[in-house]
Amino acid sequence: MMSIIIQPISFDLTSDLAPLLKTHLSKEFNVSVRIASTINETAPFNSFNMQRNQWNSSNILEWLLDRNKQDGSTKILGLCDFDAYSNDLNFVFGEANCT
Repeated sequence: MMSIIIQPISFDLTSDLAPLLKTHLSKEFNVSVRIASTINETAPFNSFNMQRNQWNSSNILEWLLDRNKQDGSTKILGLCDFDAYSNDLNFVFGEANCT
């Protein structure tokens, strides 16, 4: 059975947003959802572009997947409040790995 892990990164979104997401995701997808402990460490330095003053969302996604080696039925939803970009986009609201 599929499950979802909500992974807050470097701040405390768990007070409001994460429980709300947990409720809606479990109802919408009929799956088990859990909120992981907040990652309070800095993402790899190669994820930050000093010229843009932004984080590379693809690198953050890879970092999350490496930290959370799960079976194919577990999905990870990372939550962050920092400014991110992807390729030629100035900002992103989300990025997915479909494998």
